[in-house]
Amino acid sequence: MEEQTYKIIDGKAVAAKIKKEIAGEVAQIKKNGGKIPHLAAIW
Repeated sequence: MEEQTYKIIDGKAVAAKIKKEIAGEVAQIKKNGGKIPHLAAIW
């Protein structure tokens, strides 16, 4: 039987990394004159 290994992840650190990556992508889009992505709620 295989032994299972577990990895504890830091959700706040992962979220911060993702936000930083997205901010870089948005900055590149903005720099190239593209539309800036945004969130919209539809009722």
